[in-house]
Amino acid sequence: MLGIGAGDGVGRATALHLAALGAAVVLAGPTLSDVVETAGLVAAAGGTVRVVEQPCPPCTLADAIRLATAALDAPTDLFLGADAYASPDDLAAAEREARASLAPGAHVTVLRRVPASEAKAAAERASRGFLEAAGR
Repeated sequence: MLGIGAGDGVGRATALHLAALGAAVVLAGPTLSDVVETAGLVAAAGGTVRVVEQPCPPCTLADAIRLATAALDAPTDLFLGADAYASPDDLAAAEREARASLAPGAHVTVLRRVPASEAKAAAERASRGFLEAAGR
């Protein structure tokens, strides 16, 4: 699992929830210190986690996938946090690139901006979507 925008909000909550369900996660985001903090929370909870050690974006999605593959394994699924992208057009372009770059059948989810009070519920919904896509 590759998570872009995992440094805060619904991206952080989704990374934590997926790791709690047993997913190995590679995390990235535009603010590296926030992503490292999320990775520390995942690791402290016993999850398997790696960090793309370049801010992403501006690191391209193709580069993030390449780095994730080198860090852990080729990502089979991906989430994109809307907060990581400067505009809806940038987010839409990243989603198209993700769908074109991952293997057929890979699950790509866009995590929309939500108020902090709704981040946990949104993360749970996103995690269920990944589990259903994986046929579990």
